[in-house]
Amino acid sequence: MDPVTYFPHLESVLDIVEANTEPGRLRDTLLRHWYRGKILKRLDAGRVARYPDEYLQRFLDVVTPIVQQRFGPGVDDGLPFPLRVRSALLRTDRRDDLLRFAQFEADLECRAEVASANWTRTGKLELTVRFRVVRDGEDALVFERPGTQASPATGAATKGARPAVWMPPEPLGRELLPPEVLDASRDLGRDRVDLLLRDEASGAQRRIAGRVPQSATRATLTLDPLRIFSRRDSASGGQLMARIRHAGWTFETALRADQATLGSMSRSPLLAGRRLELVRRSDGTVELRRDGRDRSLRDTVARATRRAGRLARRVIQRVRRPLQRGTSNTR
Repeated sequence: MDPVTYFPHLESVLDIVEANTEPGRLRDTLLRHWYRGKILKRLDAGRVARYPDEYLQRFLDVVTPIVQQRFGPGVDDGLPFPLRVRSALLRTDRRDDLLRFAQFEADLECRAEVASANWTRTGKLELTVRFRVVRDGEDALVFERPGTQASPATGAATKGARPAVWMPPEPLGRELLPPEVLDASRDLGRDRVDLLLRDEASGAQRRIAGRVPQSATRATLTLDPLRIFSRRDSASGGQLMARIRHAGWTFETALRADQATLGSMSRSPLLAGRRLELVRRSDGTVELRRDGRDRSLRDTVARATRRAGRLARRVIQRVRRPLQRGTSNTR
């Protein structure tokens, strides 16, 4: 794409947006769509690494004035934290810092491992996943709330909480941008951990569990085998992957575990259906393995037992309600 001939067409689109909207949230949302997709995404770590230097400089010569003139602060406010940093560097034409930031993002590595694995009496598997985002083996996403010590910040954002200011490591430097730009509080409040099951043959993935992490480094997720595998599903399992959303970045990595952790697991209970286990591969990654033999009877019994349990609980609740009302009236 030749930026000199391409971006006048983008400006024509921006003219249409501005001609048909009033300043405010709607206009900012529409402008943000074009800004994010046509400019900022073309400056991600992977693309910047592939651009010849001459092309990158020509690209920045063209887009920097457009960013400065056409996209106001309201557009930046709705961007994820990493894109807000990228935008701030682009807007102030800090090209060397923009390149360093792209290299920093390229060097990020997310590691996720099973800290504990236990079966519940109801036939569900509870996995505690511990994760870190590192660069050169050190924590790369460290945040500081003014008046506290810098540390990997929690994802739990509360009203009135102090801002969580990112402390960029070298070579970015602590003076990369002012604290208000480096405030990742909102994005930390949107952190999430999802587990995916990857089919070995097709490479297809599907989400099997997910939740908001309890802290900046761990989350406990519940896997229900009878929900993961339908009645007619003959799949024998697959590799477990973790998708980590942290401070606006999203990482996908193979889940790992040591043998001692998996070796301490008990056998899957009857209410889990057919036998299920976590297996550690030679490379340390984890596979969810399901008994591939015809065990439909075990699944049928598990489903029927669960239904009976739910029915019994509903009956007990119906009996308790009038008794509770009678006790209340007596008082």
